[in-house]
Amino acid sequence: MTELVTKIRFIPRLRRRARNVARVGALFSAAMLILSCIAVLGAGGHATAATGFLGTVQFSTPNGPITGGASATEFAMVPPSGAACEGSGAGVPAYRWQTYLVSATVDVATLTYASGPNPVTGAFASPLFDNAGGTAVVNKNPSASPLGLISGIPTFSFAAFAPAGTLPAGAYKIGFACTKAGATDSYWTTEITITADTNDTPAGITWTVGVAPPPTTLPPTTTALPTTTLSPPSTTTSVPGSTTTTSVPGSTTTTSVPG
Repeated sequence: MTELVTKIRFIPRLRRRARNVARVGALFSAAMLILSCIAVLGAGGHATAATGFLGTVQFSTPNGPITGGASATEFAMVPPSGAACEGSGAGVPAYRWQTYLVSATVDVATLTYASGPNPVTGAFASPLFDNAGGTAVVNKNPSASPLGLISGIPTFSFAAFAPAGTLPAGAYKIGFACTKAGATDSYWTTEITITADTNDTPAGITWTVGVAPPPTTLPPTTTALPTTTLSPPSTTTSVPGSTTTTSVPGSTTTTSVPG
């Protein structure tokens, strides 16, 4: 009888232990799930949002990275992994991502946008154009998940800047911007150099990543030539009994006549 009572008393303890074990198991599973999510996000499946300058862009083709090309060269322009705006296109005010190509003297942080970057006095300002149809890449919606991610980026070329002379030679800034109500919120940029090329079609240019160094100008060289002074010879004619002397600068002529 005593043994039976002891067993009955022990049953609630077993139940409490079982509940505690179940709780620990549930907490462990939840922790592992959180760690798994963090690992996925850390592997590049997350969006990194901030404001201001957030890094540079890279250029590539299916064959790998490139550092330049001609006007018809198709290229991908890629921001850093996880590049994102602080919000999506569904917010109020709505966020958009843009492309731009502006003179190197322009402060990208001050650009405003409507159908591409608005004009800048004394400078070049334009959106980029997709390679497939020459359509301006402007006012694109950031992803809703991950929030604000810049996605759906097409490939580009400079073929839309035809005819030759539309895109003047010089140094430029190029890249992506996130805008809020048309004002720049964050941006990614790199500088390129445009060079005129009469052999290129259709835009008559080539481009390279980076700013080309200014041409080297050598100082003029002056060589002093020796100076030679020639003096005409002196001529003397003598006639018995008289003498006549005529002087010319640089020469002397003497004529003598008799008596």
